[in-house]
Amino acid sequence: MPALSPTMTAGNIGSWQKKAGDSVVPGDVLVEIETDKAQMDFEFQEEGVIAKLLKESGEKDVAVGNDSSLVAKLLKVPRPATLVTTSGGRLETALDREPNIAPAAKRLAREKGISLEGIKGTGKGGKIVEEDIKKAASGGAAAAGAPAAVRISVSKLLKLRQALNSSANGEYKLSVNDFLIKAMAVAARKVPAVNSSWRDGFIRQFNSVDVSVAVSTPSGLITPIVTGVEGLGLESISSKVKELAKKARDNKLKPEEYQGGTICISNMGMNSAKVAVPVENEDGTTGIEWDEQVTVTASFDHKVVDGAVGAEWIKELKKVLENPLSLML
Repeated sequence: MPALSPTMTAGNIGSWQKKAGDSVVPGDVLVEIETDKAQMDFEFQEEGVIAKLLKESGEKDVAVGNDSSLVAKLLKVPRPATLVTTSGGRLETALDREPNIAPAAKRLAREKGISLEGIKGTGKGGKIVEEDIKKAASGGAAAAGAPAAVRISVSKLLKLRQALNSSANGEYKLSVNDFLIKAMAVAARKVPAVNSSWRDGFIRQFNSVDVSVAVSTPSGLITPIVTGVEGLGLESISSKVKELAKKARDNKLKPEEYQGGTICISNMGMNSAKVAVPVENEDGTTGIEWDEQVTVTASFDHKVVDGAVGAEWIKELKKVLENPLSLML
């Protein structure tokens, strides 16, 4: 159940506008939500297919943010991408997804933006320990191959998005993808070598960060371009993405609107996971707190961007996404 106002704690399910099997695109009205003050349409901001409706029309007092109040599941079709925010195309068990790693090492890897892919643990039973992470950080092991994957905390980002949308008075509605696009540009400005391509036998580095955004259309995948993202605010990015996505689905894109991007994103849906993160309490004991995380996978053309540079870009991307207020500067 989404929070449609700052004071909303629960809502009633009105009339569903979509059924299982229907496709949804950004801006589609998914369901009517009733609160004690008003009845509002909930517009979905991602692409996908409704797998199952978990709540029936007319259900009352569905709590905001309660996992049991998930109203729909989305299935996404994996597609080639430069930046992908899910863990892959096959089903994984929890043991597959979670490596054998000590809590302190896991925390250190998150802080340093180190991918756990390919790291062999030297602890008992092959467990990854802090020394393994330190060795990986000093030796550039995080960037040894492509693609490189890292888990990123989005708890602060989701709270900021909710606060901005709640105060927008209907003028805009930001998606998580809008934050990702902006963060990619910020990271590219910090590591400009990533914003490059191979042209006629040499490397060309670009001053403007032009992000190609993958959009699914009836005739296939196309990547319209949001140009000059480094100079755009979140509201402008959101508006431009919606405009280009509509033109793409209507087959009205001009060649210059989908040719020549400098970096690409394909978001396969916000399939975030709540992860227990070890924390130290004030009394010195160890506890846990829950953290919303997504997996980001980046691939680089090694003729242009070597592994160490790619790892530095991922580190900057992680930093800005985990401290999203910097996107407002």
